[in-house]
Amino acid sequence: MTAWRTTLAKQGQMAAFKKAATWGTAVEVGAGNGLPFKSISGLQSTQDVFEVTEVDLPIRQCAFLGVNKPVDLTITSDMSFSPTALGTLIAKLFGSAGTPTGEGTAKTHKFKLTGDPGLFGTLAIGMPGEVWEIPSVKPYAWTLKVGGEGLIESEIKAIGNKLVAPATVNNETSMNAVTYDERCNHCFSKQMKLYINNQSGGDFQTSDIIDINSFEISVNRAHQVVVSITADEISQPVDTAPATVDLKIGFPKYGSSISSLIADQVAGTKKKAKLEITGPIIPSEPAAYYKLTFYFPCLVIKPVTAKYEDIISADMEFLGLAVSTAPTGMDEAVPYMTLINKRTTDYLG
Repeated sequence: MTAWRTTLAKQGQMAAFKKAATWGTAVEVGAGNGLPFKSISGLQSTQDVFEVTEVDLPIRQCAFLGVNKPVDLTITSDMSFSPTALGTLIAKLFGSAGTPTGEGTAKTHKFKLTGDPGLFGTLAIGMPGEVWEIPSVKPYAWTLKVGGEGLIESEIKAIGNKLVAPATVNNETSMNAVTYDERCNHCFSKQMKLYINNQSGGDFQTSDIIDINSFEISVNRAHQVVVSITADEISQPVDTAPATVDLKIGFPKYGSSISSLIADQVAGTKKKAKLEITGPIIPSEPAAYYKLTFYFPCLVIKPVTAKYEDIISADMEFLGLAVSTAPTGMDEAVPYMTLINKRTTDYLG
């Protein structure tokens, strides 16, 4: 039994993800490819079984498997300031990450939303008794959310070309070589601040912080999957519509913040926002903190309805837009996210 396989219970299993260059061709995972997760659903072969029916056969004798349909995955994790391969999946969805900046130990990574970059990688999963793999996995949606006080959760949705079980490229040795950037460095709701002001306004101030008890950020790429009966599996999915970024927030009770935003919605006033999650101090960098910040350069407020419960409350939804010029307080005109941690390499590298 290799070092990572300490138990046959699910708590002893692991997953890894690594960028790949050729659709349909798996790569071997290893150091720096650890994928922290709570659950992975959709790990199943998706081929139809066709039965041959002929009236002069008294007993069924003929059947065959059809082409490999796409594997639709959902990967759920507790979000971390040092997400290792989860960061790679998120960066592939955004389309751009780049070499991190910053002197010393603290490094700033910027995930910037772009047109469809066509990025994908190999997912390897350690299962009881063997290793499985999906040679090509392309993320198409990401949700970052919290409800009430607690951990902040990440949910990645991705399309894979086929499940290979047992794996042909990855094995016990590959999985034993997998490492993570840092563990137990998670994001909590109590570390969070949400700033909102007018899109045409100045930089964010403390007075722009609003009191919320839940949020949900969603990044989506509409895509089309094409199955070729001659290739026996799907070709690489492509975007079929512009990428979207939306924000949903919940308030603990009806108050002035809701009233003000409802007035802005009625008036058609565009907003901008940043959601900032600040973690502990980075070791050896007393002035630098682990931090995740999501920037919305332009938000349109959707119509609001109050909820008549024991305490009147409301949820609000915003459509995130790109603009021609970055607003004050931001350096990009499209939705983007920065992540400050100790990683020194590009998440897409």
